[in-house]
Amino acid sequence: MDKKFCEDPVFGLMTFNHSWEKTESIYWWGGAERSVNIVAFAYTGDQISSIQRDAYEDYRLNVVSVIDNNLSLLLQYLSENFDSKISSKGIFEKITPRSVVFQKDGTWGILFDCIFDAENGISLYKNTNNKWSVGLQDDFL
Repeated sequence: MDKKFCEDPVFGLMTFNHSWEKTESIYWWGGAERSVNIVAFAYTGDQISSIQRDAYEDYRLNVVSVIDNNLSLLLQYLSENFDSKISSKGIFEKITPRSVVFQKDGTWGILFDCIFDAENGISLYKNTNNKWSVGLQDDFL
């Protein structure tokens, strides 16, 4: 099967692989450069929507403040669910961002690998009430 590509005016060059995807370097997690997958959820034949573009712009403008404002929420979740006491600096070694996903409804979230739950991972996501939540990746997906 041939890969499909699109040059989106906001996301840039994306490849279709079950959703629209690209890899992007980020610097907002612990100060080090990391690569994450940027994913605009879509079914075969769907294009990236204007709602997803707006969400991606929100992410690009606000991700640093989102992380800063929700670090305590992530720490609380890890403490309550994995009985783990982690410092705000130690969290950068315990969970690793892998993907930023933009849903069709405009919500977006960051999916993390987690040493405490390698199978499920965790997510920090903006829910449909425009509030930030932390849960398993499946809670967001």
